[in-house]
Amino acid sequence: MTESHVGGTGSGTGTGQEEPELLRHILRGPGYPKVLVFCALIGIPVSLAAFWFLVGLHELEHALWAGLPQAMGLDGPPWWWPLPLLLVAGTAIGLIVTHLSGGGGADHRAVVRRGTAMMPVVILAAVVAFVVSELLPPGRRVPL
Repeated sequence: MTESHVGGTGSGTGTGQEEPELLRHILRGPGYPKVLVFCALIGIPVSLAAFWFLVGLHELEHALWAGLPQAMGLDGPPWWWPLPLLLVAGTAIGLIVTHLSGGGGADHRAVVRRGTAMMPVVILAAVVAFVVSELLPPGRRVPL
């Protein structure tokens, strides 16, 4: 009742020499560079968009926690500073979820169905949630 599978994908014998040859064939084939170029065409713009999104979040966060208190004549954010920011954030997220299409990305199936049409709403909800609703100033957050 024992069977020998030569060249199979299991841990049987005979696969040690065939796998490197198969990988070498795939990597040297004409389709592999095409796949790499396709991945670069998609990956580079997506990573740049993510990078600039994070830069924008950082700048907005710095403006809310350092620039705004300084513009109001305060030395730094006082102990009560998160309270008005939370009020603004809660109001903004509530308005986004109730009045804009897609509910701020809460329904993932709708985001997938509608595609890029919902991206501005999802990005707006993310900006408000990430920047305004932070309880602690930058640099003092507890890592999750």
